[in-house]
Amino acid sequence: MPDTDIMQQAAAQANIEYISSDEGEDEGAFSRFGTGDVESLAAHSKIHTFGDLLRELETAQNIVVLCGAGISTSLGIPDFRSADGLYKSLDLESLGLSDPQEVFDLEVFDQDPTPFYRVASKVMMPTQALISPTHAFLKLLQDKGKLLRIYTQNIDDLEHIAGIEESKMVQCHGAFHMATCRQCGAKVTCESLRPEIVAGEIPMCRRKRCEGVIKPDIVFFGEALPDRFRHMVRSDIIMGGPTPKVDLFLCLGTSLKVSPACDIAKQVPLGVPRVYINREPSARFYFDISLCGESDLAVQAICEGMGWDLSHPQMKPMDR
Repeated sequence: MPDTDIMQQAAAQANIEYISSDEGEDEGAFSRFGTGDVESLAAHSKIHTFGDLLRELETAQNIVVLCGAGISTSLGIPDFRSADGLYKSLDLESLGLSDPQEVFDLEVFDQDPTPFYRVASKVMMPTQALISPTHAFLKLLQDKGKLLRIYTQNIDDLEHIAGIEESKMVQCHGAFHMATCRQCGAKVTCESLRPEIVAGEIPMCRRKRCEGVIKPDIVFFGEALPDRFRHMVRSDIIMGGPTPKVDLFLCLGTSLKVSPACDIAKQVPLGVPRVYINREPSARFYFDISLCGESDLAVQAICEGMGWDLSHPQMKPMDR
C-alpha cells in the first residue's frame, strides 16, 4: 500500500479536511443524541488518521454504507438541505406551502399533489442516466467482495444504474422507478410519466373508469419505511439481535437529519470503525474520523491510497 504521507498529500489536493474523534469534538452533543458513552466509543476507535482508514478498508469484508443526496449532486441532482439545495430554492408562497418538507408530505399530496409535481422533475433521474465517482466507488466495493449493504436515502435510483445488486441495497425512501395509483393501485413506470412530470402536470391513472392520482413509489413524510429496511438493519448492524455482521461503517453525502434512516449511525456496534464523508462534519453523531469535502473527491483520494482503479470521466489527476 502506498505511503500514508503521500496519500495525505494527495487527499489534501482534493480539498478534504480531516477531523479525528480525538480533536476536541463536543461530547455533550453526541450523548444528547443517544450515541452512548462517547469516551467508550473513542477508546474503542481503530481509526485516527487517513492511513488507519486505508488499513481498515484493506481488511474489511462487511462494509455497510449509508448514503444521501450528496453523492449525486455532481450530476446536477440537488440535495435537499444545503445552502443551494432543493428546499432553499422553493418559492413556498407560490406553492401554497409553509414548510419545504410539505412537498413530500403524504397528507398534503392527497389533498393537492400540485406542489409535488411542480418540483418533481428536479429530483427525478435524468434522461441520460449517469453515475458519479461515488457511485462507481460503491460498485467497486461490491466487486471486491467488501460490500455487505448500501442503505441509500436517495430516490434517484442511481445505485441500481451503477450496478449494485438488489440484495446488496436497501432503498430506505423508495425510488423514482415505479409509481402507483392512489385509488386503484395500478402500477406504472416513472419513465412512462416523464413527459407529464417534466411539464409539471399531475399524472392520472390510465385505467378506464379510474380517476386516481399517480404517486411515485418514494416514501413521503407520513409513510412507513419498507419492512426490508428494519429487517436488514437488525441483521446487519444492531447489537442485541443476531451477531452483527458489519465491520466498517461508511456514511457518505448525508446531513443525517431524517429519521429513522439516520439512526443507523447510532446503532453501529462498539468497536466498529465509523467514517463520515460529507461537506460538513456531523454535530449529532459520533464518528472516528470525518473527511469533509465533496464525496467524489474523497473517494478518489481513498482509491489513490488503496491503489484501486476508479475509472470515471469526472476523476481529476492527482500529483504524487
